[in-house]
Amino acid sequence: MYSPRNLGTTDSRLILTLIRPQRRPDDLDAIEAMVARAFADHGGTEAFKSFRAERNDIISLVAEQQGQIVGTVLFSPVVLDTPDGSVSGMGLGQLAVEPDHQNQGIGSQLSEAGLKLL
Repeated sequence: MYSPRNLGTTDSRLILTLIRPQRRPDDLDAIEAMVARAFADHGGTEAFKSFRAERNDIISLVAEQQGQIVGTVLFSPVVLDTPDGSVSGMGLGQLAVEPDHQNQGIGSQLSEAGLKLL
């Protein structure tokens, strides 16, 4: 899925954002580096790297601009215990966008794309 993004009123260039599944061999290293930058003030999220590499029951998407990963979202199975019994579903486990690409709608695009796949 492609989505255009205008870089501002004084810049007429149009940047396309590709939302795609995380499947390429080099995706995990790029995601890890991007997530480390996005969560630098919060201690990072090292645990998600092995989670993405080892699980096949997750939805993991990336946002790509000009060949670079600028965002990621991860949905994984969850089971909630309720008074009426267990309820299975998918939970949003991680959403990260490169700091210099934040507040431009990329996180929303990733979340919406993931929800459509549920």
